[in-house]
Amino acid sequence: MKNDADIGGFLSETFAIARDNLVPIAIFVAVMAFFGTGSDWLTLQPEILTESDPIIIVLAGFAVGIGAIVISVLAQYFLTSSMLGSRGELQQPGTRIWAYVGLSVLFLLGLMVGFLLLIVPGIILLTRWIAAPGYLIGGGRGVVESFGASWEATSEKGWHIFGGILILGLVGSVLIFGAAGAVLFAADSFSFATSLISNVLSNAFSAIFVAYGVAVYHLTADNTQHTTEVFE
Repeated sequence: MKNDADIGGFLSETFAIARDNLVPIAIFVAVMAFFGTGSDWLTLQPEILTESDPIIIVLAGFAVGIGAIVISVLAQYFLTSSMLGSRGELQQPGTRIWAYVGLSVLFLLGLMVGFLLLIVPGIILLTRWIAAPGYLIGGGRGVVESFGASWEATSEKGWHIFGGILILGLVGSVLIFGAAGAVLFAADSFSFATSLISNVLSNAFSAIFVAYGVAVYHLTADNTQHTTEVFE
């Protein structure tokens, strides 16, 4: 039996999905924290920065940034697929990685423009598009169609979805900054331990947020699918 599509239901389903995907989440966090901490570690080595050619430093930083983005998208794709599978929501065989890359780019660009304008448009897009990855990976829909389906399915649940995002964001921020701040205070300087803890916690939060998107899709997708069937 599904949870209700409200704040409590979305959060309850989110943690149920996370509980059923502990191994994929652990792998996701380990991979992302490894690269994030490694990148931070390089910046903590002053001899590398002072003895290297500035051009090499810039190119290396650019390569690390691009690599981190690619790895992040791939990791989120496989994590989302695993979570959808745990809820029986993978209706299409095979991978849709390239379509997911396109969706991720458009999602990010839309949020950037939205938040740059007045913040509110960005919040609205985040709330209404959050189920789009589920429609693309689980439902086998196209990129544009996935955005449209998510927008329609979340139309009457926007405040509930936003409430869940707000709660997760506040709790996540307190945990991440609290733990990192405590380590930073104890060490009296930014260290490898501070970076490691920050990366582990921030990526764990990212995994929970992916689970939240899957939860929203799982609890709202039937409405859109039913509407589509009626008009076919």
